[in-house]
Amino acid sequence: NGVYETERLVGSASRGGMAEADAIALVLPVADCVDLRALTRAAMAAGGVEDPDCLLGDVTEEQIVLWHVADFTDGQTGFRNAVDGDVDLSCT
Repeated sequence: NGVYETERLVGSASRGGMAEADAIALVLPVADCVDLRALTRAAMAAGGVEDPDCLLGDVTEEQIVLWHVADFTDGQTGFRNAVDGDVDLSCT
């Protein structure tokens, strides 16, 4: 979407209701600049998860990108469903 679309995308970002193309355009540049897996692991640890490495198992950064896209398009329920479908729930 280009740099000129960033302001519009950030301004319209919310949990749920965003068009998938807009959510992807918002999430992908961030994923290109940061280690989403490391950030997710740190957030899990800060949230009290005892073994985030076990939960994340073979989860890829691409899957984590899709979690955030789901959050913008389908809200917290979509995010939770995406996460639960990818993490190793036997670790909890």
